[in-house]
Amino acid sequence: MKKIFTILSVTCLVGYLNPLSAQITNYCLSNATSTADSKIDSVKLNTIATGSPASTCETYTNNTSISTVLSPGATYSIRVRTGTCGGSFTNVQKAWIDFNQNNVFDDPAESILNTTGPANATYSANFTVPLTALPGNTFMRVISSETFSVGPCGTYLWGETEDYSIIIQNPDPNDAGVSSIDSPAVFCEGTHNIAATIKNFGSNQITSVVVNWSINGIVQTPVSYTQTLDTATGTGPSSAQVTLGSFFFQSGVTESIKVWTSAPNATTDPNNSNDTITKGFQPAMDGNFTIDPLGSGASNYLTIA
Repeated sequence: MKKIFTILSVTCLVGYLNPLSAQITNYCLSNATSTADSKIDSVKLNTIATGSPASTCETYTNNTSISTVLSPGATYSIRVRTGTCGGSFTNVQKAWIDFNQNNVFDDPAESILNTTGPANATYSANFTVPLTALPGNTFMRVISSETFSVGPCGTYLWGETEDYSIIIQNPDPNDAGVSSIDSPAVFCEGTHNIAATIKNFGSNQITSVVVNWSINGIVQTPVSYTQTLDTATGTGPSSAQVTLGSFFFQSGVTESIKVWTSAPNATTDPNNSNDTITKGFQPAMDGNFTIDPLGSGASNYLTIA
């Protein structure tokens, strides 16, 4: 029998998986009925920053292990990136937060995103947390659907629902934190800069904060940031990107990078929930790989997937 081999030359190829899990309790169910066509690739809100799009379409994803702290009266931006499993489709993107914690998402002030457009695009909206939002733990629901009339509950044919945890909390006076580790992003083996975004989550302007970082548990030289970070309700920028240093990333090796803030305004930070982010980084695949769809055992992979 003739065997078929494919030689695949790969430069910086990164793949992702997005697992399915059970829906949150005490809330209505929401999910697509078909694992085809449309999906959510990423959601960004404050310190929430998912960015590992699945190669397949999922009907529902429970991301309630991911949370962020929001303050009453503060304004935030939510960004949703949509994708497809092939083809080009127009979707509606919607999001809600249960601010009054009554286990429903359909109160008028709880809709924070409602946009329509083609897939493979990013949609955003600004919203202000109501002053009446109850403090404590609650949830956010995000939906991208080809059914324009979709609400926070029920099923629809194509798209995806994702749920996240939200913590409503009045801001502490001096509260600095890390929003994201921004770079390196998708990269090959070599030396790359490491940068992170810090943010003022408090009710006072922050004029000094120490940005600490480590690689694989080895503490690196901290960076002192001394420019003004305004409050969420102020007119100046409340966040800033800080370059921490550089590191040589070896192909096939995952490096754990941890970034955390301390000493905002030379005082103790009373809220440590947003201080730290840890993330693994590994250079993308680079080289020649064999693919054997007949499974002779002489190849690296059975399929391109």
